[in-house]
Parts: sequence; C-alpha cells; structure tokens
Amino acid sequence: MKLHHLPSELLLSIAEYLGQSDLNNLVQTNLHLRDLLESHLYRHNVRYVHSSALIFAAISGQENVARKALRENANVKGIDSITPLFEAVSNRHLGMVKLLVESGAPIDRLVDVETFHTGTWPAYLGYGLRGYADTALTKATSLSHLGIMKLLLNHGANVDGTNDFGWTPLPWAAFGCERIFKLLLESGAEINIGGHRQYNPLSQSICGSSRAIFNLLLDRNPDLDRYGGSYFTKGQTPLWTALSQRYYETIGILLDEGANPNLPDIDRGRTVLWMAVVRGHEEVTRALLARGADPNIAPGGQTPLLQRFSWEMSPLQRVY
Repeated sequence: MKLHHLPSELLLSIAEYLGQSDLNNLVQTNLHLRDLLESHLYRHNVRYVHSSALIFAAISGQENVARKALRENANVKGIDSITPLFEAVSNRHLGMVKLLVESGAPIDRLVDVETFHTGTWPAYLGYGLRGYADTALTKATSLSHLGIMKLLLNHGANVDGTNDFGWTPLPWAAFGCERIFKLLLESGAEINIGGHRQYNPLSQSICGSSRAIFNLLLDRNPDLDRYGGSYFTKGQTPLWTALSQRYYETIGILLDEGANPNLPDIDRGRTVLWMAVVRGHEEVTRALLARGADPNIAPGGQTPLLQRFSWEMSPLQRVY
C-alpha cells in the first residue's frame, strides 16, 4: 500500500513521531499529504522549534508562510535576541511588517543585535564588536525606510524610544535624510536630547552637513549648548562640533543664535576659542572674541595664547 493511501488518522499518528526535517519532507511528498499534514508541521514548529518558521518567513518576506505559522499560534513576540518584527524591518519587508504589527508584534521592544554580524552603524562608531539593543523604529530610521517608519508610527511606535545606547530615531535622521527627519518632527520627536550617551540632533545635523535639516532645527529653537554623546560629537556642544568638523560658517550661525562660546569639551576641558587659537583659525578666533569668548580660560593651566606659543616653539611644530 502506498503511503498516501493510508488512513488519515494513521498518517497523523505517524507524524506525531517525526522530527521537523522528516515531517517537512513528508509534507512535500504530494498534495494530499500537504493538505493533511501542513497544519501539523506548523504546530510542531511552534511547539518544538521556537516558531522558527515565522522568523525565517520574516527574514525572507514570505507572507504566506508567516500567515500559516500565525494561524498555528506562532510566537509573534520572538525570543531572546531575535524577533519576527525586527527581522522584517531589517530586511525591508513592508508587507511583512504590516502583517506582524497587525498580529500583535510588540513595536517598541528592545532587541539584542550583534554588531559584528549585522554590520550596523554602532560597529563603526567606536563601540566595538559587541551586542547592543535596538528598536524597530530606530532600525527603520537607520535604513531610511519611510514606508516602514510611517507604518510603525501609525501603530503607536514611540517616536522618542531609545535603544541600548540611549539614542532615539531623530539623530539618526539628522545625518542627512530630510524626508525622514521631517516625518519624525511631525510625529512629535523631541529635539533637545543629548548627554553622555545620547546623540544630539543638532550636532548630528552638523556632522551630516545637511543645511536643510540644520535650518529645520534652528526654526524650532533648539538648545544650542546641549552636549552630544556619539562617536563624532562625544562630550561636545554643537559649537564645538562645528569647529571639529571645520564648518566655520556654521560657527558664525550658532554664535548669532546665542550659543555659549565658553563651554568646554567634557573630556579635556578645552574651549572652542582655545582650539581655534591653537589651530590658527584667525577668523573664527575673532568671531568668538567678538561674542564674549573668554581668552583667560586655561585648561591644563594654559591659556589659548600660551598653548599656541608653546606649540609654535616645539620641535614637532618645526617638523610639520
């Protein structure tokens, strides 16, 4: 007797003793066995293989497979460091994201990400090859996927939700994607964030050299003296960032808007004037002095003038 001629009850009983691989092979034997055992295959996957079918469907964008898994109560929340929603977002599958969100996937859940595996930005920003936790919205923002971002926000994603480093989506967009940035602003994103472990949107707009985004922020009266915490702006005010990135016109704009020229960088206590003098930026030095920069602030016991003189007299300066 051929296998598919066996009574359905017997085939179902046999299926109970099969592992995932054998069961999958059996289901693919013919249409009769598929129709009879496919639901059993997905239930087996949910019960014994941690709903891996839903994870792989999210990665590959196979919505039909995802629906079958969900019908058998696949875990839409995911486990440990992997969730269906985050995988769907990471692989830019808008339809899959919609299906998962409408099926109850937690939108703001932090998901552990291995930076060396994904090749995502934190691996390149000085945080080393170690894991970090991210949100679906922050991930979508870093990918500049407007459609997924709108979908997540429309379903209640926290526009100011932070990842493991304390970063919100807005500073990611400040690197230069104006449409993404506007969407976050229109969704109520907080512009005055920053600190030891947080990106400062204004500083990031300077690093990203996007004048349009920079102007959008200035129109909303941001805190011009808020420190940033990213690799590029760590321990720096926006004014300091403009100098370190050599955007001298931006320095003038920030000063005109009321930025404090006497705030030091956190790591070494140097003022913007101190660094401008040491680097020999005469126009920047004049602009800073004209707006109240104190030439007598002396980090490490050296005023800007003394440090400049010491630099000019050193053998290193004569070499270079």
